[in-house]
Amino acid sequence: TDLVICGLNIYKNDKLLRTPHLNKKIIEIKKGVEEFQYINKVFASPCNKLYKKEKIKDLFKEDLDSGEDLFFNLKYLENIDTISITEKCLYNVCLDNDNSLNRKFRDDKLDINFNLLDEQLKFCNKLYGNNVNVDFLYKSYILLLHAYILQIMDVYDKNKVKETIKKYIHDKRIEKACDISKLDRFDYRIFEQLVKRKKVMMIYNFIKLKKILMEGKNDKK
Repeated sequence: TDLVICGLNIYKNDKLLRTPHLNKKIIEIKKGVEEFQYINKVFASPCNKLYKKEKIKDLFKEDLDSGEDLFFNLKYLENIDTISITEKCLYNVCLDNDNSLNRKFRDDKLDINFNLLDEQLKFCNKLYGNNVNVDFLYKSYILLLHAYILQIMDVYDKNKVKETIKKYIHDKRIEKACDISKLDRFDYRIFEQLVKRKKVMMIYNFIKLKKILMEGKNDKK
């Protein structure tokens, strides 16, 4: 096999929060986009993977300060055929360091994540053809926007949050995602419809209410 993927144990304060993993399987990555969709949940990081040394030369972009892991993995996939997956969670991730780079807030965080999704779309079009179904990636644009607005509620004032919402609901990728995506959760579907209809104030109030409810749940715990 050309790549091995295992699951992860996610810890915080010595408590196991979740164990993202895939079922044991051997896949041919170039067979179809469904294969890429299958591994996407645990794909971005290199830490839960084994690579062939002779296939990784010159693939890592050292000039990037964010997203370099995903770029590396996408380039690696272009050069391989077979992936072996084990459901065992063999890598431990500790979230105790609040100062780690991937946990700090950045103004350009959403732009970076959108660019990474753009790269995945390019990869899928290149490997599987331009007419391939990539709804699972377009869903991610909406979910990332949702998560980002939740986050900036604690960082920006009301007017800056509304300006940010207004900026991204007119992004062509978000507009396309709203047209073709079918989100599973009811709250996400409400958010998607508000975004589609460009209701800035309603989006703001919806996310603010959701944040209050989420914080209330955490206080009870």
